[in-house]
Amino acid sequence: MSLVDWQIDGSVCTAVLNDPTRRNALSTKLRGELAERYEEFEARDDLRVLVLAGAGPAFCAGGDLAEMPTELGAARRFLGGGELAHARDGEAQLYLTANCREGIAAFHEKRKPTFRGH
Repeated sequence: MSLVDWQIDGSVCTAVLNDPTRRNALSTKLRGELAERYEEFEARDDLRVLVLAGAGPAFCAGGDLAEMPTELGAARRFLGGGELAHARDGEAQLYLTANCREGIAAFHEKRKPTFRGH
C-alpha cells in the first residue's frame, strides 16, 4: 500500500497522505514517498499545481512519535555517539529538526505552487 496517493487532473496534481489510522503521521516511509512524489511533480512540465491533502479525519498529525526514539538514536550515532550520547540529546534533536525542516522547506522554495487542502 502506498502512503501517498497520487491523483492527476489536467495540470493539477493532488498528493493524498494515506495513513488515516495513524492520522497521516510523518513516518520515515511516508516522508520518503512524499519526497519521491514531489520530485516527480517538479520534473513534469505538464503539472503546474500540487495540492496536499490527508485521508481520514486529519490532514497530518505531524512527526511520527513512535519513530522519534529510533531517529534520535540514529542522530546521536551520526553526531559521534559514545559516552556523551545522552549529553548531546539537544544537539541530536536540533539535527533532526533541521533535517525535517529541510524537507518541508523544499515545498516552499520550489518554482510551482503548492496548496494544502483537506
